[in-house]
Amino acid sequence: MPAIIQELRRRFKRQRKHTDAVPGSKQTAASSRTDYLPQAAFFLVLALVTTFMFPKSKTYQFTDLKVGDVYIGEEIIAPFTFPINKSPEEYERDVERARNSVPPVFVRDDSVAEEQIRLLAGLLQTLKREELSGKHDSSQISTVTQTLGRYGISLSEDALRTLPRLLKTPNVTAKLTGALRRIYSSGLLDLDKQHLPTASKRISVVSNGSEIMDELRFYYDKAQAQDALLQHLREALGDEDLVKTAYLLTLPFLKPNLHYNEAETQRRIDEAVRNVPRAKGMVLERERIIDSHERVTPEHLEKLRSLAEALAERRAQEGGFASALPYISRFLFLCIILGVLVFYLYWQEPKVFASWQKTLLIVLALFFTILMTFLVNRSNVSGLLIPVTVTSMLLTIFFNSRLGFVGTVVTALIVGAMRGNEFAIAAITIIAGVVAVSSVYRVRSRSWVLKTILKLVGAYVVTVAIFELLRYTPFSKLAVNVAYGAVNGFLSPIFTYGLAVVLEFAFDVTTDMTLLELSDLNQPLLRELAVRAPGTYHHSLMVGNLAEAAAEAIGANSLLARVGAYYHDIGKIEKPEYFIENQADGRNPHDKLTPSMSALILANHIRRGVEIAKEAGLPDEIIAFIREHQGTQLMRYFYERAKETNQGEVDEQKFRYPGPKPQSRETAIVMLADAVEAAVRSLKQPNATRIRQTVHSIIQQRFNEGELNESPLTLRDLSRIEDAFVQVLMGVYHSRIEYPEEKEAQPQAENGGKESGAKQAAPAEEENGQANGKNSQHDKAPRSKESDQKADS
Repeated sequence: MPAIIQELRRRFKRQRKHTDAVPGSKQTAASSRTDYLPQAAFFLVLALVTTFMFPKSKTYQFTDLKVGDVYIGEEIIAPFTFPINKSPEEYERDVERARNSVPPVFVRDDSVAEEQIRLLAGLLQTLKREELSGKHDSSQISTVTQTLGRYGISLSEDALRTLPRLLKTPNVTAKLTGALRRIYSSGLLDLDKQHLPTASKRISVVSNGSEIMDELRFYYDKAQAQDALLQHLREALGDEDLVKTAYLLTLPFLKPNLHYNEAETQRRIDEAVRNVPRAKGMVLERERIIDSHERVTPEHLEKLRSLAEALAERRAQEGGFASALPYISRFLFLCIILGVLVFYLYWQEPKVFASWQKTLLIVLALFFTILMTFLVNRSNVSGLLIPVTVTSMLLTIFFNSRLGFVGTVVTALIVGAMRGNEFAIAAITIIAGVVAVSSVYRVRSRSWVLKTILKLVGAYVVTVAIFELLRYTPFSKLAVNVAYGAVNGFLSPIFTYGLAVVLEFAFDVTTDMTLLELSDLNQPLLRELAVRAPGTYHHSLMVGNLAEAAAEAIGANSLLARVGAYYHDIGKIEKPEYFIENQADGRNPHDKLTPSMSALILANHIRRGVEIAKEAGLPDEIIAFIREHQGTQLMRYFYERAKETNQGEVDEQKFRYPGPKPQSRETAIVMLADAVEAAVRSLKQPNATRIRQTVHSIIQQRFNEGELNESPLTLRDLSRIEDAFVQVLMGVYHSRIEYPEEKEAQPQAENGGKESGAKQAAPAEEENGQANGKNSQHDKAPRSKESDQKADS
């Protein structure tokens, strides 16, 4: 599925113009001032919409009381007379009972019976006139067949042979029409009894302006009428062959004479439903409802909840400001809850909050659970079916676990409020949400859905069981609630995966699922890099390993760091021979170029890398590695060459990479890993001391040059990154046993390598554009001018 998202993103970006603000322009200045108005508007709209999604029947009074509890408080006396409202289940049960008590209305049409009996008698008279004999004369059979066809009757050969004998039976017309008349006299319904709109055992029959109520069992539907016709013919004829033929002749004349009046029946059903009372009793003014330290019973709860609803209705009837107070209170309550999330975003996630698209994504994730709560309330089903963990997982997948946890708490408070201050729902939401966050904060395989399902089902089963046991819930109800929780835990990760795929494309946000897809080395860009620039390809893989280890050490996104490292140098695909790691034959094209032209070529791999990435549909998070992995470093070797050539002042800015400097921990790690891998690979005899000194020197140099100033890395992070780099590099450049054959060949290799040793000794960063002298303390081998030039390449 992420492959599809990547293809959609590629097509979308091709249609969109990518414009960058010119440094120092009004556009840049305007963009630097963050405008939080859209973000605030999103949360205010969410609070406003949620305010009107609160169920009116839910109140905030007496919601903490449960059956069996001991009421600790003052005596409650009814301030006025009010009805005891039925529970939704009781009311629905009474409505269903009223609906089923309405008998369906049918209208009798006596003309149907007379018409069909007349047609049957006419058919029999016509057949008798044909004087059909039993000799199977073809012309006579054809005539009879045509006559029967006009009435829609088709007889088999056996029935045609039996027909003459049936027609010669005494009083055959009276017997066949009599069988029909007996059915019509009872009544034939035009609707199967199983399809009647109510479960009433009576029907209302309207005939000639009068209406009678009768038992439904006295009337026939189609299937019953056919059975009755067959039985009447057996009684009249006796002979089974004659009965079969007579049945085939008579059946087409069996038409309904009782027609269902749907409109009148529905009107009576609606009237019966309207007459169902919503109250089942009354509480008189000054009547005691519950006394202090009295055990709470279901009757107490019904009276208390009815009192709260009656108070709310009275306030609404007052009109004006008093009627609006509940809505204002709910709105302010939601503003306080959502304000917690807003302040967290402002102080802890400023980059997320600065983007109105990402803020809108957060609002939509919250609204999904709010909408599900609204629908569950309207459906009168268990609150345990609300997929509250979907919001927790979406926020964690798209952003981070911290935001996922804060979003979980906010969601729990809102859901608990919408359920009428149900503490249990809020607590279960927080517990399940924490489990969900811990399950998806680090997606590294496609099996995360299955693992999350198992964890959530277990969390719901245990948590719901504990809360129900604390309430002394009967085992039968406990089992049902546990099953509801298990269903919720099973479906929530599935909903999350589907929503994540849609939202990822809609908001152009990169998730770990997409990064997993991009980490596949069979991706077209990586395969092209391996073919056209094999040195760069292997360098990128090594940088990826270093970056992943360092990111793990400081708690950054290791998957993002590794994938970003894979693609950070794709700009070298077009001119790989200008970069030393791809110069296998030792020839350096920069020897024939001016320093300024060489600097342009080196800097161009950043610009072309960004263009290639956009054409391939890579996400912006990966493109950031291409832009920032060199920062604004000075290409010192070519800069010094230019100063020597021009013998004067040279514009230093022309020999710097365009930047920007790394803006995130991951891009800063890749910058350091890129330089460290190149420097360590150039060491003649790498050992633990030399590797650690080189790594420390590179990190210290980037720090001193200010290249890390705009990244959130701390000094402690840099120390941990250094340790992670050394550990990985020591695994790559570990010492090994020297075999006898190698000892014999070593002097020859040393003599043959004298001329090339200096060229390979430079601790160069292939594209960092700086002179090799910066690492001279780690490699005392003499360096030639040629090796310095290759270092900048």
